[in-house]
Amino acid sequence: MTLQEAAKIIGYNGGNRLFVKNMVSALNMCAWQNTAEQWQRLEAGEKILNNWSAYLTECQTYRNRKITE
Repeated sequence: MTLQEAAKIIGYNGGNRLFVKNMVSALNMCAWQNTAEQWQRLEAGEKILNNWSAYLTECQTYRNRKITE
């Protein structure tokens, strides 16, 4: 999974690391009950947490594209 795919799944709301961290914690808590969509969100959340500064840059790039369109 690329960072762009992970950002698309989680959203381009950069700046709120606690939100992503809590989501990953909750999805890990009862992992055996996760659906395929929840596993994908968990993978995306972990990718974003491991690459936080790149995620913030991706969010800023996304917002700049939206403004210029």
